[in-house]
Amino acid sequence: MIKTNRYNEINLEKWEEYKSVCTDTFWNKNIDIFSQLLTRYTKTNDTVLVFGENFNFQNDTSRKIINFDNNKKSITQKKKVQFIIACPNNKPLEAVFDSNIIDILKLASKFLEKKRFLAFICNDAYFNNKLHLYGFEYASRLIQMGLTLKTVIIKETNNLDLKGLSFNLWRYRSLEKGFNVINHEYIFIFEKV
Repeated sequence: MIKTNRYNEINLEKWEEYKSVCTDTFWNKNIDIFSQLLTRYTKTNDTVLVFGENFNFQNDTSRKIINFDNNKKSITQKKKVQFIIACPNNKPLEAVFDSNIIDILKLASKFLEKKRFLAFICNDAYFNNKLHLYGFEYASRLIQMGLTLKTVIIKETNNLDLKGLSFNLWRYRSLEKGFNVINHEYIFIFEKV
């Protein structure tokens, strides 16, 4: 008999065999976070709403992937979805908190089945001599909407081209201004209860 939970197809009787599935951090730029999220939080034939960056889901035909980048009509045409992945573009030097993103996620979460998950991926931003914790600001709003924060995953990323002169410039600025170069992003996992 196969023992699984309600939201994925991992056989819990053979959990040791899932060595490629991360259960701690994604602190490795070589890990495909989207495959990890789909494996952990969806089943075959689940509907997944994707908002933000263009994700590479061409190889996965076992899930129904719907891109709803600022397109509310594509959300309202679905009755129920099983997973939402949101990764709004975040340019570190120009980022601003965008209430439109919250409006879209609020609408999308209405169609999310209970006991299913929403993954929100966001970078911090450093500009005007201040660190802006946008990921945590968005997380706070999602909690206010009634979603339960289940975990925060930190992933190493390469948002800045830190090679040669560019690396030296950012290193100099970080030493001069007292900040660290941002090279990670947060993945917040919420559950609809």
